[in-house]
Amino acid sequence: MSAESFSVLLKKKREQSGLSQKELAEKSSLSIRAIGHYEQGLRKPSLESAVKLAEALGVDVLALVPSSGEVRPVDNKAPTATKPKIGRPKKRKGSK
Repeated sequence: MSAESFSVLLKKKREQSGLSQKELAEKSSLSIRAIGHYEQGLRKPSLESAVKLAEALGVDVLALVPSSGEVRPVDNKAPTATKPKIGRPKKRKGSK
């Protein structure tokens, strides 16, 4: 079973809600062009835009998230930054 993409899920939910792209754009405060791009898979929305779309459609934002059918663990470890070395630069061999 293949997972439906965000674009397919968005269009399906919009049609189930009985909204046109223009009406969804107005309800979500997004442009009609953005809605078209999302539905065509040309662009992916930011999290903020996805939340606006979900609210306008009256669904949980997770209803628009593609599911691959598998659960992958989340790595909660924050990347560690290395401290810059401060001090005198190392002398090169042969320099005085």
